[in-house]
Parts: sequence; C-alpha cells; structure tokens
Amino acid sequence: SCDQAVLVAGGWNPDAGLDGTEAAVARVHAKLRDAGFSAAAVQTFYADRRSRRLAETVAENLHAAGGMKVAFQQHLQRLCRTDYCVNNLVIYLRSPALLDGSLLLWDFNNDYDVSRDEEYSPEELLADLSQCKARRVVVFLDSNFAERLAEQLRDLPNVAVLAASSKNNYAPDSLMSEVFFSNSSHLASPGTLAQ
Repeated sequence: SCDQAVLVAGGWNPDAGLDGTEAAVARVHAKLRDAGFSAAAVQTFYADRRSRRLAETVAENLHAAGGMKVAFQQHLQRLCRTDYCVNNLVIYLRSPALLDGSLLLWDFNNDYDVSRDEEYSPEELLADLSQCKARRVVVFLDSNFAERLAEQLRDLPNVAVLAASSKNNYAPDSLMSEVFFSNSSHLASPGTLAQ
C-alpha cells in the first residue's frame, strides 16, 4: 500500500497568520511519522521561509514559499491522478482564510492584495480532489471558515473532511492539531485506515 500526506500551511505574511502554525505543522508531521507514514510520503508546503523550527523538524520534505501553490497542486494532482499510487491520502490545510473559505497562502509580492496565485479556493480544492483515485482521502481543514471548504467536498465518495470551524467562525488556535495529533491522541496507522 502507498500512503501519502500533504501538509499546506503558513500565514498571509509574517504579521498575519494563525498563532501556533509552526507547532501545529510539526505536531501533524510527527504524528503521521509515528503512525507509519515514511519520511518521503509526508510533503510539507509552508509559506514562511523563515521557519527555523520546521526546517529542523521536517527538513527532508519542506517546500517553502515561492511557487508554493503550483508546487503543492502539482504534487496533489500527481498523487490523485496516478492509478494505484495512493491507498490513503491525508491532507492538512492550515492558513488564514477569506469569508468564502479560500485559504490565503502567502503575499509573495508584499502588496497586501490577494491575487489568484496567493490563494487556494474551495473550487480549486474540489477540482484537485474530484477525480482522486486514492482509495481514501482524509482532509483536515484547520482554518477559519473551514466549513465553506468542506461543503465543496461533501459529494465526493472517497473523501472524509474534518473542519476546525463553521462557515461563519474563526478556528480556535491550534485546537485541531492539539486534539487529533497530540501525543495522547491515537491516529490510525496506514494499514488500519485501509480496513
């Protein structure tokens, strides 16, 4: 079996992000590794290239900033569109969000104006997962207005979504990663997920 994970996180800029994001990503990464995901199977796309903690924790597969959206979408599409490639796919998304649920990835040009290359919309997530050939996809939406993203995925038969917030609320800081990915919680191993 081939089990993969894609972690996408960061903040809009150094001053506008979700508190505890670095710790949350490190927790998720560690828990996936403890559950049996190989180092190569956990790819982390993190917006802020200045993250020393993540550089030390997930160094083997840390992709930072410039071109992040294109890079993670291509990776996700490759995993989803290749026959017999992925049994279980875990996706963890943590970033500030717009009211429509679009995730703010990073203000690459520092103009404080959101462009298509700097956000990931619910429609893009749906398009990326709509033909996913993975047996099972589990999406953790650890962002504000997460239910808006979750609503887009409700009709996909192989996708399960856990949202940290409703469509009208902010996500509590790091609560999802603390609940699902703490040392005291149990995350099923890839073999258990397949059962």
